[in-house]
Amino acid sequence: MKKVIKVCGIGCILLGVFLLLLNSYGLTKSLRVEHLKESELRFPGDEAIPFAEAMENTILRNDETLIDYIIRQTRNVDNALAHIRWHDTDPGEHNLRVPVWENYILFLMGLLSGIPEYKRYHFVQHEKSIERGIGICGDASMTLSTILTNNDISNTIVSFPGHVVVSSSLNGQDFVLDPDFGVVLNMSTDELRFRKSEVAKAYRNAGYGNLDVLGIVNILSQEYVSWEGPSHFISKKYYFEYFSYWFIWIFPVILLILGAWALKSQLKR
Repeated sequence: MKKVIKVCGIGCILLGVFLLLLNSYGLTKSLRVEHLKESELRFPGDEAIPFAEAMENTILRNDETLIDYIIRQTRNVDNALAHIRWHDTDPGEHNLRVPVWENYILFLMGLLSGIPEYKRYHFVQHEKSIERGIGICGDASMTLSTILTNNDISNTIVSFPGHVVVSSSLNGQDFVLDPDFGVVLNMSTDELRFRKSEVAKAYRNAGYGNLDVLGIVNILSQEYVSWEGPSHFISKKYYFEYFSYWFIWIFPVILLILGAWALKSQLKR
């Protein structure tokens, strides 16, 4: 029994030290993967702008109105996230599955849980999404929603069958913000189905082809659900992600304490 306790104590200490070293190594790494292949992109030449530039762009300028700000942020998020063929990309590529050095709990969830949302992970923390530099409409909308909320701009995430956008109202004006395409529509979500020609024109003016425009107009004409930010949109994963980033540090400390206690108890005996 004494030998078992001693082995367990040493094992706890070794594992705790290893996990702390792994976490520390992760602090030196970036989630960003440069130079995506054209075949992996939804739109040709769609490379993300640098992380530092995108984060600096989130700052509200002194001479900027809130309406100008939400328009600029919609385009900033679009430029910050490259639009890859998400479901056709291997989870091991481009850090779609959270790497072990970033967060070993999320890594194990992606590797062992069998839950698709963890196999190809969508970060709820906007800094993580921008750092990785890739995403789809849900990533872009959660990122934009967080940026606006951080600047006390009321907004909601709006999910349609097959697409996600953000809505906001400022100075008596309604806006539908599509950070996945970088398009701003000066109308409410209820008006989208009645103003299809204006919606199509906005996406066409942003440089998208007829097939993309036809698809998005059809999607935005359907029923939708509104969510009060990322914490409401994906509640369980939202809180689990924040918890996991704390726990990856707390757990090895607990292991070290348990290991030290086990060895100390044996020394006393």
